[in-house]
Amino acid sequence: MLSEVRHSSSRPNKLSDPAFITLITAEASLSSVTSESEFVTLTSEEFERLQTYIEYSSKKLSDVLREFDEDGILSNYNKEETIDYTGFKLFMETYFETELPEDFCIHLFRSFQKNVSTKPGKC
Repeated sequence: MLSEVRHSSSRPNKLSDPAFITLITAEASLSSVTSESEFVTLTSEEFERLQTYIEYSSKKLSDVLREFDEDGILSNYNKEETIDYTGFKLFMETYFETELPEDFCIHLFRSFQKNVSTKPGKC
């Protein structure tokens, strides 16, 4: 369980990975507008949780992006096009090497959407 994970300086620091910095910068700066004109953003707790998942994953973002190749787990998706919620969840769980709680994953997905509907669609 994530709450039982302890910080260890021997783990690689994903925060120095340029590809991840780009992802997090986009995440921090992107706010998606809901139909009520409210912004969907991550709470500080969710952002901290995201950082913890990253710190304890042995994969680099570039490793997961290779999964879009012909023989990869994400080969049904085109990394140059929008991705639906199912693909997003698979991408994130592949990157973090663990199952993500549904509510956390949905909220994370919605933070990337330009328009948010009641159901997760495409991002």
